[in-house]
Amino acid sequence: MRRAAKTGSPPDVQATLNKSAPHTKAQVLAIQIRADQQRAEQLLRQINLQALEALLK
Repeated sequence: MRRAAKTGSPPDVQATLNKSAPHTKAQVLAIQIRADQQRAEQLLRQINLQALEALLK
């Protein structure tokens, strides 16, 4: 959980980690990976949108 706090994981990830029974290391990593994937997908959408906007100018 320390890593999640340092990397600025979204609040929902921290809430997921905090609200339930202690997680195994694998579960914590899986939650963090999911959050990282969502963050990467959002960044990719932003990049694609900016590229499209640049092409339309």
